[in-house]
Amino acid sequence: AVAGRMATPSASARPQPSGRPQLDAFTRGSHALTKRVALCFDSSLTAFLMLANLSPALQQHAVSMFEVGKVPHEQLGLLVAELEKLTRPPEGFDEEAAHFTERAIALGRALRILGSSCHEVDMIRLESMLEFDPPTRQRILCSGYRALVYIAPLAPKVGPFWLGPAMTLIGPPIPEAHSPWMRLYIQALSAEGVPAVYFPQGTRVTRLPAMLEREPLLLLCSDHRDPVLLSAR
Repeated sequence: AVAGRMATPSASARPQPSGRPQLDAFTRGSHALTKRVALCFDSSLTAFLMLANLSPALQQHAVSMFEVGKVPHEQLGLLVAELEKLTRPPEGFDEEAAHFTERAIALGRALRILGSSCHEVDMIRLESMLEFDPPTRQRILCSGYRALVYIAPLAPKVGPFWLGPAMTLIGPPIPEAHSPWMRLYIQALSAEGVPAVYFPQGTRVTRLPAMLEREPLLLLCSDHRDPVLLSAR
């Protein structure tokens, strides 16, 4: 794996917030007898639904997810229905567009499975929760949810949501847990794993290190974008 920095969509291309999230949007149903499961996503999900031009309906959902910061269980079926209308792109289709489509199809399948497992599920945008002070954030999550499931890597600006032993957490406990640094640390500590090299940001690589010369594929990792699989030939 080779770590470096890759370009991401500019901030101006992403949907912009209309203001602070409304507390009522997050506390609705929080006193129900059965607590829900919270699927925690970040703004990268709304960005790719918006920028990929998958469908006008999905773009509308993306804007709502960004501005409101939440998709309640009662509205989740509408999002799933739009995602399930997507079909796999044909061979030779634009690579980036095909990648976005595949991700959207996988998201729809995951939401369908979770929604049919007898659990009431809300989707919550992590950055929206950061708009509340820590006591309010803890009260919202602990009173309304019994489990948090991260479906996106934790960005450094999001940070961990420590809510005590009563809350089940599925996903990375801190942003650093899924970083390239953690992968390198675990491999160095265990002396196991695939060959890996770290290149500081801005390094121009003209030739692969000897340990990677026989590898047919390389996984390019970065703190700023999803990993990308590249051919080494």
